[in-house]
Amino acid sequence: MDEQQFHIHCILCGSTNIFNLPDYTKTGLLQCRECGFTFCKKIPTEKELRENYRGYDRKRKISPITIGRYHEWLDMFEGYRKNNRILEVGCGSGHFLYEAKNRGWDVLGIEFDEDAVSLCKDKGIDAFQGTLSQLEKTQNKFDVIVCVEVIEHLMNLQADFTKIGELARGDGALFITTPNFNSITRVVLKENWECIAYPEHLNYFTQRTLTNFLKTNGFGILEMTSTGISPTRLKQFFFKQKVNRQTISHSDEGLRLKTETNSFFKYVKAAINGLLTLIKGGDTIKCLAIKKSS
Repeated sequence: MDEQQFHIHCILCGSTNIFNLPDYTKTGLLQCRECGFTFCKKIPTEKELRENYRGYDRKRKISPITIGRYHEWLDMFEGYRKNNRILEVGCGSGHFLYEAKNRGWDVLGIEFDEDAVSLCKDKGIDAFQGTLSQLEKTQNKFDVIVCVEVIEHLMNLQADFTKIGELARGDGALFITTPNFNSITRVVLKENWECIAYPEHLNYFTQRTLTNFLKTNGFGILEMTSTGISPTRLKQFFFKQKVNRQTISHSDEGLRLKTETNSFFKYVKAAINGLLTLIKGGDTIKCLAIKKSS
């Protein structure tokens, strides 16, 4: 796909009843009047995608807090271990799968970028370069499929989730995290919200649109939350400071460390996340779903 193309119907429900989202014309967002889904008007070319993902810092160190989070997820997945298989869609450099493999799981990652696949293989991780549609079905299906900050990137959502449904065993788990388009941060920052970033992010879910999409594809929701907020990002906006991703990342990581090591901050974080989930206003949607048996 070399020439720029544009969506003319909703990529979730197929409706042609779509419109340019007011206040988001600069970033080119469309919204569907039928299902409420928000997505980029442009369809990125393969060249745009390759140039975008080539710029990723694949060798960045992973925070010990993030490693700890991986193990919390793996504890949760133990209840689904039957075929002993985990698939991570968009596995990056393989950090999560490395931890899963060390806990005895048979792991497979899929990644668009060849450099990321090479780094996975350096860690002893079985990784496939390409797209979900190119991944062959196997008789021994996956107990758990993980999509961490991935579905916002997918160009062929419906086809990819049809494939995920084929790869997941009945009563197996699907774990998803993705930016929340209903987050307080997005409502305040509008087009300045960092997550609106073409061609990196193409799809913008809310809890409602993600729930409906998963149910349509044969998954039942077990748990869904919307947690987290970036005080640094909001501070830079309100004080009209230039947005600096490095500063945001460093400051927010410092706050993460406080909440992990200080009981009072841990309590405050839990209370804030509880409120954010209640109003569906956190920065990130986290969803655990189960593949319904045929």
